[in-house]
Amino acid sequence: MKPNGMLGNVRTGIRSGLEAIGEFAQQLLRKYPVLYTLYSILSWILVAGFLASLFYMKESRTMLLQYGWSLYVLLQFWFLCRSKTLTWRTCSYFFWRAHG
Repeated sequence: MKPNGMLGNVRTGIRSGLEAIGEFAQQLLRKYPVLYTLYSILSWILVAGFLASLFYMKESRTMLLQYGWSLYVLLQFWFLCRSKTLTWRTCSYFFWRAHG
């Protein structure tokens, strides 16, 4: 189906640009496989820094709490969307058994 109008051109332009960026990143990773290792090391350093910040900065603990509640709300919406195939009785029984 061919996109029509100005909106279609914008959409295909954005898609083409993102695909070009993705292909460039794949080529870069094929050319320099050490980037995987550097990314892994950087990720572990940042995780350690985040865990250390939980002890020293109150704002970091507040942020983690807000993130946790956001995940809780997202999970509740997921359960709501699955309610046609997954009954509420099954969900409530799972949480009752987990805390009981």
